[in-house]
Amino acid sequence: MKIRYFCVTLLFCGLFIYGAAALLEKVAQRTYTPASGLPAPAISDHITGQPAATHTTPPSADTQKPENTARPAVKDTVVPPAQAAAFTLSPEKIKEVQGRYKNAVPSQWGEHTRGVVHKVNLPATGAPARTLFLTINAYNNHQEELTGYLAANNVKATIFVSGYYAQYNVQALQRLSQNPLFDIGNLGNRCKPVSVAGDSAYHITGTANIYGALQEVTEGAKKIQQATGKYPTCFRSATGYIDDVAAKAINELGIQVIGYDQVTDEGGAISAAAIKERILHAAHGTIIVISINRNYPNILKGLQNAIEDIKTNNLPVRFEKLSDYRPFFEVNR
Repeated sequence: MKIRYFCVTLLFCGLFIYGAAALLEKVAQRTYTPASGLPAPAISDHITGQPAATHTTPPSADTQKPENTARPAVKDTVVPPAQAAAFTLSPEKIKEVQGRYKNAVPSQWGEHTRGVVHKVNLPATGAPARTLFLTINAYNNHQEELTGYLAANNVKATIFVSGYYAQYNVQALQRLSQNPLFDIGNLGNRCKPVSVAGDSAYHITGTANIYGALQEVTEGAKKIQQATGKYPTCFRSATGYIDDVAAKAINELGIQVIGYDQVTDEGGAISAAAIKERILHAAHGTIIVISINRNYPNILKGLQNAIEDIKTNNLPVRFEKLSDYRPFFEVNR
């Protein structure tokens, strides 16, 4: 009889321990902190729509759609770590900057806040040639025609993409990053305006706090690095809007916030002829921004017409990548 009671007691104890272990495992999963060292974002990661660029015109319905949703995850096609750039961010550094700015209140919100590069202040050479910096906000996967045209005409550009795009378009992004004409910049993980106070731009709610702001930047950069082997050190906030606290914090991570001096395409709202004229008359050192949107073919046409005019008439205009002129960045103060 005693043996029977003893066996029953052991059975109940075993069931109790098993149940407790299962409960603890569920709790641990629900409180898991991402590997980046950043807490989960305070707002949903669901895409509610992406901006066309720095303008009011909304993007096409295919924004951010992957080239092939059945494609293997990034981890299956990652560039070997040996090719990665030397620049990396430690979780300790991110937490340090988070702590420094967690209670800071922004005083500026817009496209030209303090800490944002708005042009390249090139030294005068006495020559009539003008150097322009073409930057492209690639919100979707319809940039092949544009980048193919630029490559065929030996035109340099800085192409900003999101982490979401990088995750689902690994091979296309690898091809771009391996072309010496192009630099890859970071447009954020989910193309949200970067704010420490949840401000909105063009009906798109920005990140909610310093944790969400830095996560938008660092998660996007990490996915781009996974796809290309290079950590992007130039960042542009989606829509171009950012507050001064977020800009300062991002710069302190060693990542430069890039703005622009000229919005060239107005979201497709102006003609190809007008886009061409804006490019041809841009001042020396201007950072030009255009977006990729297949619903507005005039954007590509305007750029193509400008490049053809430069070539045909041998105009003293050249395009360069931002990374080659970093010492001359002019930052809003």
